[in-house]
Amino acid sequence: MTTYPLIYATNDATILPQGAADLLDGAIPTIKFTSPDGNSKFTLCGPEAPWPGIQDGILLVDGLSGVTPGFKHIDLKGARQPGVTWTYTMYDTCNLTMRLQAHATTPQGMSRLVSEWIGAWNPNLQGSLEYWTVDRGYWWFPARWGEPWADQIKQLPRLVLHQEFTQKIRNDLAFWLGVPWTDTFPRDTSGWTGSGSGWLQLGNIGDQDGWPAILCYAGTEDGATFSFANGPGSTTMITFGPLNAGDIALINTLSRLPRVVDLTPPRSQAPQSASPSLLDTLINFVSGNNVPPLLQQFESAFGALPQTAPLASLITGNYTNPIPGVAQPQYAQPAAIACSITGGNPASKMVASITPMRVWPE
Repeated sequence: MTTYPLIYATNDATILPQGAADLLDGAIPTIKFTSPDGNSKFTLCGPEAPWPGIQDGILLVDGLSGVTPGFKHIDLKGARQPGVTWTYTMYDTCNLTMRLQAHATTPQGMSRLVSEWIGAWNPNLQGSLEYWTVDRGYWWFPARWGEPWADQIKQLPRLVLHQEFTQKIRNDLAFWLGVPWTDTFPRDTSGWTGSGSGWLQLGNIGDQDGWPAILCYAGTEDGATFSFANGPGSTTMITFGPLNAGDIALINTLSRLPRVVDLTPPRSQAPQSASPSLLDTLINFVSGNNVPPLLQQFESAFGALPQTAPLASLITGNYTNPIPGVAQPQYAQPAAIACSITGGNPASKMVASITPMRVWPE
């Protein structure tokens, strides 16, 4: 793995003293890009950004445009109606443009830097673009190469040790994603026998509606049945089960997504191909005790969604009440969704999450 900025002669990526002071000050936002394979990481802005003449790296020089997604108003209009009747607003992709400079201290370093940056972008794959500040938190989105480079190269970068260029990036999901708000039932496993009721406490610091994703782990024995309410304050319960021992299922409450995805690891481990499937990726994700995945992220990366599993026949009821977004993250409050597990065992549990989504990363 290569991390920029770095000092070419020593391959040292240590943050400089001024950068450390800026980091403590907290005034400058940090912007980073990581390649789809995770092997190339670039800090483009912030305390860890490159210092020209000292470190090799890519530097944001002229700010950003297209930070927020586009949108279209969906309207109705009668033949004799003044104006229109608004019905809905549909968000488009977020198309971000960055004006960047590549800097290096040697011809060899410049050649390596430019090659590493070009190799980190593939229109068929997605890396990650991160934006965070000390006071406003961490936001990111899956970043796809948006358009070919159109800059004219008047002199070869290797000869002049710097190059300005424009990078266009597409966010298929439209919104910036934040750290998921998660909860588990039961929270305290001491004395947990596998049956009981409680609450899933979830909040939404995004400005878009939050639809919970819920992972149900059957545990070591057959018979676990999971229930959760149709949103905060609702007494209408949605029931799923009974499941077999070892079953792991993802329940999506957003209606356009597959309702139930079976993420049970294979009973016998077959050798995986060099390019794991979407389902393999999701199974590996949840088997590592990660939070419920934002399925739209995987849809964007793979261009498809897994099919609704046969386990969907075990669910009754529809979830219709998302947790609303808020104008500012500090306005978010935990919302309690009633839940229960019956017929379970000490290893049975539910893990729920909401991934916040905002149009602006601060």
